[in-house]
Amino acid sequence: MEQPAGAVRFTVLGPVQAWRGEAELPLGTPQQRAVLAMLALRPAQAVSVDQLVAGLWGEDPPPRALGTLRTYVSRLRTVFGGEDLLVSVGSCYALRCGAEDVDVGVFERLVAEAGQAKADGDLGEAGRLLTAALRQWRGEPLAGVPGPYGVAQRTRLAERRLTTLETRVEVELARGEHAGVVAELTALTSEHPLRERLRELLMLALYRGGRQAEALGVFTDTRRTLTKELGIEPGERLCALHQGILAADPDLAGPAPAAGPSAEPVVPKPAQLPADVADFTGRATRVGELAAVLRAGADGAVPITAISGIGGIGKTALTVHIAHSVRGDYPDGQLYVDLEGTSSRPRDPAAVLAGFLRALGVADSAVPEEASERAALFRSCLAGRRVLLVLDNARDAEQVGPLLPGAGGSAVLITSRTTMAGLPAVFVPLEALERAEAAALFGAIVGQRRAGEEPDAVLDVLTACGFLPLAVRIAASRLACRPDWTIASFARRLRDEYRRLDQLRVGDLAVEATFELSYRQLGAEHAEAFRLLSVPDTAFLPLATAAAALDLAEQRAEDILESLVDTGLLDSPRPGQYHYHDLLRLYARRKAEDVDPAGERGAVVGRVLDFTLATTRNVFRLLEPGDSQPGYVVPTYAAGLSFAGHDEARDWLDVMRDSTMRIVGQTTEDPAGELRQAADLMLLLALLMDRVSPSGDVGLAARAVAAAARRRGDRGSEIRSRHALAVFLHHAWRMPEAEAELTTGLELSTASGDTQCVAQSLLGLGICAVERRGYADALALLDKARPLYRSLGDNAAVAFTVATSACAHLGVGDGDRALAAAAEALAVSRDIGDSIATPNALHQIGIVLGELGRTEEAGAHLREAIAMYKRARLRTQTARVLLCLAEVHRKAGEFGQALDVAEEALAIGRQSHHAYVIAGALAALGSALDGLNQPGRALTCRQQALGLFESCGAPETEHVRGLLSGAVPSP
Repeated sequence: MEQPAGAVRFTVLGPVQAWRGEAELPLGTPQQRAVLAMLALRPAQAVSVDQLVAGLWGEDPPPRALGTLRTYVSRLRTVFGGEDLLVSVGSCYALRCGAEDVDVGVFERLVAEAGQAKADGDLGEAGRLLTAALRQWRGEPLAGVPGPYGVAQRTRLAERRLTTLETRVEVELARGEHAGVVAELTALTSEHPLRERLRELLMLALYRGGRQAEALGVFTDTRRTLTKELGIEPGERLCALHQGILAADPDLAGPAPAAGPSAEPVVPKPAQLPADVADFTGRATRVGELAAVLRAGADGAVPITAISGIGGIGKTALTVHIAHSVRGDYPDGQLYVDLEGTSSRPRDPAAVLAGFLRALGVADSAVPEEASERAALFRSCLAGRRVLLVLDNARDAEQVGPLLPGAGGSAVLITSRTTMAGLPAVFVPLEALERAEAAALFGAIVGQRRAGEEPDAVLDVLTACGFLPLAVRIAASRLACRPDWTIASFARRLRDEYRRLDQLRVGDLAVEATFELSYRQLGAEHAEAFRLLSVPDTAFLPLATAAAALDLAEQRAEDILESLVDTGLLDSPRPGQYHYHDLLRLYARRKAEDVDPAGERGAVVGRVLDFTLATTRNVFRLLEPGDSQPGYVVPTYAAGLSFAGHDEARDWLDVMRDSTMRIVGQTTEDPAGELRQAADLMLLLALLMDRVSPSGDVGLAARAVAAAARRRGDRGSEIRSRHALAVFLHHAWRMPEAEAELTTGLELSTASGDTQCVAQSLLGLGICAVERRGYADALALLDKARPLYRSLGDNAAVAFTVATSACAHLGVGDGDRALAAAAEALAVSRDIGDSIATPNALHQIGIVLGELGRTEEAGAHLREAIAMYKRARLRTQTARVLLCLAEVHRKAGEFGQALDVAEEALAIGRQSHHAYVIAGALAALGSALDGLNQPGRALTCRQQALGLFESCGAPETEHVRGLLSGAVPSP
């Protein structure tokens, strides 16, 4: 197959990537990358569709596997800019590229050339080629690629890399470089404890370095491990080497390393790394990725990695662990310094340079006085050497700059609580441990057996620690020192947020002290923002909400927030969104309580509530055009957010729901909280419940506002929050409770002379009366509500009131008045352009026409209502009109259509977990199935419907029970 022209190259020895020049191409999902990997590992070869499907999904592909595969191929072709690179060959696909357009091809060529150089006796060239081959690796091969093919190739390629590593070490040993490979082999044998060849090489390197006892100790450790893990003895080669060492076999001595000029003094290579953390746990992927970055740069440009994160996140532990894992790649030494960036007096780079120069063999008398000259001499000393620098706890890029090498060969690892912006580095923001990693660390300190006896309590402790490594270590250490304590007892201590930071201290370690170091670096404005933003009980802070909380313009607020992110005191998971680590939030709140007056803290919550109400009002106006409710909302200081479309507005409601409920909760607990705003907010959210994901939190929050308003004697807020609660209860089909709240609200609003609330209560009670089939009561209530709404000029509410009365007139047997009322409601709603009142009126006309036997007209009106409700995404309303349409089809003898419509309603009810809708749909299915002569299925549906109707206390209960008992004939 002809190879294409072009500059696309592929990498599989790490994450699967494609590059055109220096630009990485967006390959899309892991599945698409899996398809590309299968083709890239067989360049210029046709791979059948069956092979691709099996490699991606194994023996159980999805029903549309072939179509999905073609979609993946099509998307990849779009990324590549056409079909010239990824081509079809009959029923196969192929990647038109050369072997060396894929990194594994380059790797295999270099390994083959190294093998030839070794055979020719050129060990230096062989070592260089093998090192170059291993630099092709950037981490775990095919990282993140799903499917059986990915699993198999990961295993094969990992073995290939390990074999090549062993070969490179053999070459180094053959050249007499035994001292330089001991550290690397020690790390490799720890990583692969059952691999005998690595143990053999380590024994040989130690023996040739005059460390016979250690070499024999490796054999003892190996034998113990193999016996314990596999129940076998070491192999013949390892045993023979062991005997040779015991006998001091001269054939094991190997060549001597090349000697340097005898006149030069021997300067020990710096090995300044702190000891690795014995119980280092987790972050395996991160360790592999960063180690690969450092190894890849050993002979090229200077790789600089800057690891940042909050205090206690484990930056130093991770960095030291990585440094130990790659120190064999930097045989000329390792330099380490704590730059004390969080202290009041960070280390002076000039003083650090003097120490580094002395470590590299420069005499005190030769160390220049000027800092710039020291930096220049330092770069000269590193030229031609492979040294690893670890710059821990840096303050900023200015402190680090003079300490960086000037030429390739060396590498730098930096840790800092701030982002090292301005450095030519790979930036690694470190996050909290994963759940399993935190549990492993906890168990390593406490003891796995003890942790395994209380797994739920362990999770409670880890959650309270926010999975912060320092906090987990402190908690585990406290328990390790108290063997008689149960983990659950300590978890209970941590539940108290006000005491949690006090509990997380042991010896010289304390989470609060670690946070204090970062806080002290803040200026007054930033420190105030850090404190005050922790006061609102929100899971996260969108920029607009934070700006409202601080009463600042968005641009100024963003500058402050981004600065807090840079210092590691806030996280920003995506642009315009911020949040605290859980323990940092507790620390910030404690500082706020110490520094900021209660009135100021309450004002912050009030501003967030005000902003949330303003934005929710804007959402309501967008989603419910023509509805009068926003006009009754108390005025707000903030304008709130505006939205371009319905989806964006609904998304905001869903995303902010939990935070909104928490803010309302804080408001009810504050004696000075703005209850009227909280009550109006709850009413708007209750009226929007059919627009967003259902949540019982609305009812709980509305009840809390009503209780707080009653305690304070705030009648207006109590009335509105009770109405919000009634709307929630009605939506959940808890009619008696809804009517009780509305009745109390009517009494309070009548006593206070609040006409709008009186009318609202009457309308709500009228709707509930219709739902329980108290039609005469409903007419009396609605007749009182209608003139009140007219006096307010609220035509949208008039339309709803008249439409509801149509149902009541029909219930008392007055079909003509029912039809007239529904027609009037439709005329009014269309006249004012209310997109919600209009389908409601159409719904009522459809019900009336259906009862009058005019099924064709009824169906037309109902279908129009359904279309409008669907456009508005009002799920419950859509389902209820569908149930009416199913009944119209049944009356017309169109049982198949009735069945389809009832099934659609059932699906909506189940998606929204609405018991009454589900029950109604099941009852409608029973009637349709009766008409289709399927009595068995009909019986099952009605039995299920009966149970749900009973749980709702619905009036349909007796009718369905009668159908099941035979007391009521099937329709």
